[in-house]
Amino acid sequence: MPDRGPLAPDRGSREALKRRAAGLVDARLGALLGISRRLHQNPETAWREHASSAFLADELGARGFAVERGAAGLPTAFVAAYGEGAVTVGLVAEYDALPGLGHACGHNIIAATAVGAAEALADVAADLGIGVRVLGTPAEEGGGGKISMLEAGCFDDLAFAMMIHPGPADAVYARPRAVAHFDVTYRGVTSHAGAYPQLGRNAADAFTIAQVANSSAELGIAWFLNFLAIISLSLAILNLLPIPVLDGGHLLYYLIELVKGSPVSESVQIAGQYVGLTLLVALMGLAFYNDILRIVS
Repeated sequence: MPDRGPLAPDRGSREALKRRAAGLVDARLGALLGISRRLHQNPETAWREHASSAFLADELGARGFAVERGAAGLPTAFVAAYGEGAVTVGLVAEYDALPGLGHACGHNIIAATAVGAAEALADVAADLGIGVRVLGTPAEEGGGGKISMLEAGCFDDLAFAMMIHPGPADAVYARPRAVAHFDVTYRGVTSHAGAYPQLGRNAADAFTIAQVANSSAELGIAWFLNFLAIISLSLAILNLLPIPVLDGGHLLYYLIELVKGSPVSESVQIAGQYVGLTLLVALMGLAFYNDILRIVS
């Protein structure tokens, strides 16, 4: 039979180890909830999580973990290790709170869950032939302690690192979303609001359009399509103006026919086409001239 090696016991052994780990979590549930509640009642913001970090490090140290405090040169970071093996797995704990809101993002639950999972894994680590490492990462809400810890090698040689985040539904895997920051500058053109408003350009106009479009896109495709529908509706309303060559012009002809009781003559329709086309060209020319004037000025 092939050698199963670390992390690959037979199915019966795997199920037995799962039950053992789950049993330990159940037995420690009250204590783990106590960790979460204590952090929630004593929130500390980014880079100031001194009591929270020390509390979690003490808890893991009492359970047999070798704890390095001040990891990566960060006073409120820690790394707690248990056991050795061909594979080392990482569990990430966050514990900073939001300014003015406390633990509104649930980092108290993240930290308590990391501790509970680490303790359960430590109980079966020797059977699996693995090492367990808990990474206490400060300043998730502003500053990014994980970045410094990554650069310092705290995550090196891990087979994987994982964490949980509280939410309204259970999901074993959540698709990660990268974040990119960039600055956009909107520049307007000043003018006298009463005398020469046509020479001005309001920088807030473009920003408002971008903001509404982005907000609609974030809400999902249905909302974004609704936003596009509003734009299309505006064009549709323009198309209903009673100008020949537009749909509104045709409706005008139908109305005249209804009132007269007879169709509009072909000569009148041709004349209306010319008038409507002239009006449209004039409106487009005016809009184009206004845009050019704003660019030049």
